[in-house]
Amino acid sequence: MKKSILLFSQAMELGGVERSLLGLLGAVDYERFEVDVFLMRHSGELLPYLCRTNYFLAELMHAKLIRTQTEALGGSCCDYWYVGDKSPALEQYRELEQI
Repeated sequence: MKKSILLFSQAMELGGVERSLLGLLGAVDYERFEVDVFLMRHSGELLPYLCRTNYFLAELMHAKLIRTQTEALGGSCCDYWYVGDKSPALEQYRELEQI
């Protein structure tokens, strides 16, 4: 059973804590830990980098990330889901631009 980790930050501004958070997310063994990130505000220059970690996590889960919008890129919400990388349902999303 995986252990759960909750990471909390105010936002993803250009600060040392935020850069350390991104570094930590890149170093976590996702085979052993489930990680959730809670932000008080979905803002800051580093927010797009946080969104990019979703693709890495999808690969570890043998899935593909399907995303239609993110707050980091100006969307009204972060809208995404995962589809198994061998699922026939993935075919309908092949033309969707990766964001």
